[in-house]
Amino acid sequence: MKKIFGKVFGITLSILMIIGLSACSQDTKTNSSETEEVVIRMATNYPDQETGIGKLEKDIAEAYMKENKGVKIIFELNDNEVHKQKLKIYASSDKMPDIYMNWADPSALVPMIKGGYAAELDKKDFEDYNFIPGALDDCSYQDKLYGLPRTFDIWFMMYNEKIFKDHNIEFPKTIEDMKKAEKYFNSKDIIPCVMNGKDNWNEVVLLHDLMIRTNGNQELVPNVFEGKTTFSKEENALQAANLLVELAENDFFQKGYLTADYSTAQNLFVQGKAAMYYIGSWELGMASREDFPEELRKNLRGTYFPIIVEAGDTSKDVVGRTGGLYSINPKSKVKNEAIEFLKYMYKPENWAKQSWQLGLCAPAQDWSSFTTGKETQLQNDITNMISELKSTSSFMYAWKLTPSFEQDCLNAISELLVGNITPKEYWQKVDESAKVNKID
Repeated sequence: MKKIFGKVFGITLSILMIIGLSACSQDTKTNSSETEEVVIRMATNYPDQETGIGKLEKDIAEAYMKENKGVKIIFELNDNEVHKQKLKIYASSDKMPDIYMNWADPSALVPMIKGGYAAELDKKDFEDYNFIPGALDDCSYQDKLYGLPRTFDIWFMMYNEKIFKDHNIEFPKTIEDMKKAEKYFNSKDIIPCVMNGKDNWNEVVLLHDLMIRTNGNQELVPNVFEGKTTFSKEENALQAANLLVELAENDFFQKGYLTADYSTAQNLFVQGKAAMYYIGSWELGMASREDFPEELRKNLRGTYFPIIVEAGDTSKDVVGRTGGLYSINPKSKVKNEAIEFLKYMYKPENWAKQSWQLGLCAPAQDWSSFTTGKETQLQNDITNMISELKSTSSFMYAWKLTPSFEQDCLNAISELLVGNITPKEYWQKVDESAKVNKID
């Protein structure tokens, strides 16, 4: 666990097309009629370059190309799940892009490092970049740095303040109050809370969050992975899984949430059809997106997930960790040039300043010197939350071991929520997978 501030992944393209495109990343220098052009290929999971973080990535790249006339940066754009699958194909074909977005979780980062697909970076180069304490550690393996993080993410409850005010309801601070709000909103044909359920990772995150609430602290998950206990032996893990099932069965989430993708869940909330949205702080840019209704934007608020009173005040103990990172392909013919661009991208006045002042995300670099007084209320809410956190989870339980362990956790939680297995059987499956999926 880390203290913060002061303690502080149905591909539609064929494999042959993907390999063909990525092969171009190896032909990284092309001759023009006047000079030799350096071409850097960069793969990201933000396909929209007209708004949000995708636009910021594009703007920084264009600024760099303007200052470095012989460099051309070409983006490969995919949504989140396609990007995950493409990384696997790139690795299996040994055709990684020059720069690529990955996740800092061990199940995603360590295989890339061990496979020789992530170049070591010199930590000294970033001593003055004001990364949040622990952020670079999350992007490291055996004390060596293998990428730079974009965001610091905490999961929280985003909510539409107008809906709560219109119905004279205060935002629930306890899970018992949340159940009462759930029952009321359902009676009024308002979805209590939306969540992306199709890919299963959000349910895993929520289950981890619930274990913090039932256990009264962050210690349960670390104790399991330190070999002190197992999930199936812990009553608080069983209670958390039972609570997740109860919320689902009582329609706390939108109907059909298990088949709802990220965009579908978000659209329901944006349309004012839901009171709450369980999401991470990388989405604080929703409050500044002009393509979203103004009434929604001005009423977006954020707060902690409700607590279980009997277990103590865990409101400031959250699920949170370093978010996506950018790594360099060590076999790239333009490796050094790619590293230079990464250094430029992460200069505090570039990534941290612009991502914050544009209201896009909570960067993994200190943004306190870039506040303007014109922040959205949602930005202020997230700032206040992060500044007073007691603890964060670091990586969630499903991502602490191998990709196979991660997939086992995701598959099992889907079985749990469709009623094929019990909460106790869920944890037994997780424990069995953990035994055979250790990371060296």
